[in-house]
Amino acid sequence: KASALGFNPVDVMLEFSLGGKNFVIFHGNDVPMYRSALASGKYDYIIKGHTHYFENYVSNGCRIINPGAVYGHDESSVVILDIEADRVEKISLDEI
Repeated sequence: KASALGFNPVDVMLEFSLGGKNFVIFHGNDVPMYRSALASGKYDYIIKGHTHYFENYVSNGCRIINPGAVYGHDESSVVILDIEADRVEKISLDEI
């Protein structure tokens, strides 16, 4: 469904900078990749998927975010990230 809307999935990993913050995004359950990214101290934000469960916490000075699942799970959600305030707002799609 996402690709029909013009969104392309992340193949393995995507790194970028935005607003002076460093990001890495990946999808999948590659625990060594996640641990390496977190331990590197290189990123302000790690955004990950695959588990379909919302996560938002800080570890090693890095905010880790999993926006959850858009559909097909008990709860459907997305997030809005405000990097200036370092704030994550979870939006439940079930209530829309």
